[in-house]
Amino acid sequence: MRTARRLLPLAVLAASLAQAAPTAAACLGIVVDSGLAPTTDYDPFAAADQVLDRTLRVRNTGSETCSFRLAFQRQPADPATLGGDLAYTLTEEDDTPLLDDRLATSAPERYLETGPLAQGDEASLTWRWRLGRGQIVTPGARADTVELRLYEAGAASMLDSKTLTLQATVVSSMGMNLAGADVTAPYAYTMDFGTLVTGARREVQIEVRSNQRYELTVLSEHDGRMRLDAPYDQWTVDYEATLDGLLLSFPSTVGPHEPTTLAGTSLPFAVTIGDTGSKRAGLYRDEITISIVPAP
Repeated sequence: MRTARRLLPLAVLAASLAQAAPTAAACLGIVVDSGLAPTTDYDPFAAADQVLDRTLRVRNTGSETCSFRLAFQRQPADPATLGGDLAYTLTEEDDTPLLDDRLATSAPERYLETGPLAQGDEASLTWRWRLGRGQIVTPGARADTVELRLYEAGAASMLDSKTLTLQATVVSSMGMNLAGADVTAPYAYTMDFGTLVTGARREVQIEVRSNQRYELTVLSEHDGRMRLDAPYDQWTVDYEATLDGLLLSFPSTVGPHEPTTLAGTSLPFAVTIGDTGSKRAGLYRDEITISIVPAP
């Protein structure tokens, strides 16, 4: 007896296999691996906020023309700080906030959006990083990370994820200024006593701003005496000098002091003339140098 066999046509088999193969997703995209580690220096005493406009690129890697949305995710989204103490914001160019704290499975509420991109095309998206002035933090490097999430426009399924690392180096910033003085040259001031008399006193305010602990060093050209010019330089007049109420010897170091506020701090420097009796007539002078240096 013969057994009958039915043969499946090859064309039908091939068609069945083709129908079983998975269909590739049409809208696919990636965040390009550039611009993911922006860096900057930060001066707390700058005259204005530090505003940096940066770009990120998105590429369509799928087969269809698609639009994409790029979300900036941080948990929690507010407050955002570098190193725990240097606050920043991420916004669009018009200062609309960008940081989002929604779950990855949710369509983002804040994002940058590309226009339609054909297969292989890229779009540059501009975002704004702002560091507000006047944040008195100690010098050093600080960083924070933000997750970049890429979505098809209008969809909740995430297509790609990258880490954006924000890095800022806080620079050492220390400075002094003479307040209430007729300063005719940078950082120089003449304390004019006119005709010297015993007990005459003059004072000037030294304004200091620093984002770290500091000291003030005080030097005298003539070791705390006013002296006639040669050939009569053996003639001197003693004086008493105080800084922030502290009697100075020369050389002197005053401090350490803690970092100042944005407005700075004001320290009085005063000179009181000693005994002028039986002194030779002439112009007596001394040069005092006050410097600000980091405290150990």
